[in-house]
Amino acid sequence: MLKQLKRERGIGLLELMLSLSIIAILLVMATRYFMVANESQKLNNAVSEVNGIAGGAANYDLSYPGYAGMTMTKLIDGRFVPGSLGGSDTNGTGANPWGGNLEVPTPTAGQGFVVKVTGVPFLGDDANTTTCKKLANMISSSVKGSAVCDGAGTVTVTFY
Repeated sequence: MLKQLKRERGIGLLELMLSLSIIAILLVMATRYFMVANESQKLNNAVSEVNGIAGGAANYDLSYPGYAGMTMTKLIDGRFVPGSLGGSDTNGTGANPWGGNLEVPTPTAGQGFVVKVTGVPFLGDDANTTTCKKLANMISSSVKGSAVCDGAGTVTVTFY
């Protein structure tokens, strides 16, 4: 009499480990993609915010030549920029994509104006890989002015 072959049911340890390995690789790739896409979105939003402030400042200059007395609060109250740029206290506090501030210090007559974006992540020393330096480079290439990252997470944009 022939022995009947025993049928095994279910999956073995090898198949289980292979499946878990593939799932882990896919999760790592998806997480990395999400992080890169999220950073790019925040950078684009910050550039748009700075451009919005620059446009609002140009309109402010028409009403108050030489940017006389311009502050973030006056830009928002005068409806030169959207109220969403005001953050939690309608003065730019917590308004940028990283939770930092959008600041418009009162300009000096005849000197143009400055926009500061604070709280931008700054890790490491490589000149082009930190978020702060990427933001400064993106702003410099899209506006008439200069943008500088101070190495502590503040991008200062000077408009002439």
